[in-house]
Amino acid sequence: MNQITLNKLVRTLKVQFVLFFILPLFLFVLGEFSTYDLGVYVNDAGKTAYYLQTFTVLFTMVSVPLALKAFHWILTNKVDKTNEMKAIKSYKTLSAIRLIILQLATLSGLIVYYTTQNNIGGFCALIAITATLFCVPSKNKAQQELAVATESNESESIERNKDE
Repeated sequence: MNQITLNKLVRTLKVQFVLFFILPLFLFVLGEFSTYDLGVYVNDAGKTAYYLQTFTVLFTMVSVPLALKAFHWILTNKVDKTNEMKAIKSYKTLSAIRLIILQLATLSGLIVYYTTQNNIGGFCALIAITATLFCVPSKNKAQQELAVATESNESESIERNKDE
């Protein structure tokens, strides 16, 4: 794999990773230091707060494994490794999608935390942020993940040739 291309990929992934934390940090600062009362559903007699909290828990339960495990599965099974540039482009796109999924889980947790004034949303946001720490980009990690995907596709093509 071309080292210049790999360095450019890792630099792009690091920028995406840093940008991930800007919106949750802004929402956190806004929620903590706002003069407005953000607890819209604190004393809600209806079940709106309950539904929001349940949605956030379920969304976090689905999005974290999806972002972490499905990324690896798609990378090893669905990415075309015959063309190196396509593989790198797919890797970059999948990494961005993974961060977007975790971003949505984090933001929904923070919004529910501040609107219901209940810890459930905060815990969900912390879970999503912790899952994001497993996505820290590095040159070695990108090289390994792209190599694993290449090896699995090569072994599949060898098996197909044996069957024919």
